[in-house]
Amino acid sequence: MKSNTPWAMLLSLLVWTVPGFGQQTIHLVYAANVFVEEDIYAGCQADVRNTVDLFTAIEEIAVLQGYDLAVAYHYPDYSKAGISEYLEHMRTDPEDAIVFVYSGHGIQDNTTCTWPLLYLCAEPTERIDYTGCALPLQDIYHLLQAKGVRMTLTMASSCNHNPLKDPGEQSLTSHGWEMTLPSPSGEAVNMDFGLLTAFRGHILASASRSGQRAYLTDQDGSFFVRAFLHSLIDGIVDEEGASWGRILQRTGERVRLEYGVKQDIQYCVATTQCSLH
Repeated sequence: MKSNTPWAMLLSLLVWTVPGFGQQTIHLVYAANVFVEEDIYAGCQADVRNTVDLFTAIEEIAVLQGYDLAVAYHYPDYSKAGISEYLEHMRTDPEDAIVFVYSGHGIQDNTTCTWPLLYLCAEPTERIDYTGCALPLQDIYHLLQAKGVRMTLTMASSCNHNPLKDPGEQSLTSHGWEMTLPSPSGEAVNMDFGLLTAFRGHILASASRSGQRAYLTDQDGSFFVRAFLHSLIDGIVDEEGASWGRILQRTGERVRLEYGVKQDIQYCVATTQCSLH
């Protein structure tokens, strides 16, 4: 079924040339907060919708333009064991790409690691259950890398602090942003999907540094995911050619400068393996 999302309608205005590729699948794996009574629930679910809408549009337009590309959507059980087991058993081919996106609670690692622990339970108010609820982001990174696929992108849109010591709201008033693509102005715009179809390597990114919160709105989703999707589109239509490093740099700039919050993303792009600490 053809999508009528703004992403698809806007992308359909753009024309680009593409080289021939063999069959490739992008596996979009999403884990988003499921606790409807929490203030971040609506924003996390908005992240899912925004990301799925964009990747659906990318698949539709890429196929129309001659790419043999498919996007497969995966929604593992929202639990520590559920995510780990799902990723371990997920079937992939060597030329596939895996994009894992987490949108939910995150807590600061109590070691020297700067990457967050994904907290797959309700927000803790009295005690943090590290054993039953906390899944290190770098564990997911290693699980995906072990699949032997061409590319992995592991992202976490979450806080990276201790909620017992620093409680507070993450959900803010909507800014009313609109996701728009550059106007083609009557001219063809070259779009390069090489970021998703040709890149070989492994990417790790999180919405905040150690000790920081990450913010979202009910309507628009998290600042991090929204900024990333905007920056990915910028990269696809960049006439000079874009890199994942530049896309993530732009993501961080958008979060800080355009959205105006004290939140610094962290990321690593590597052709072999990121140095995790």
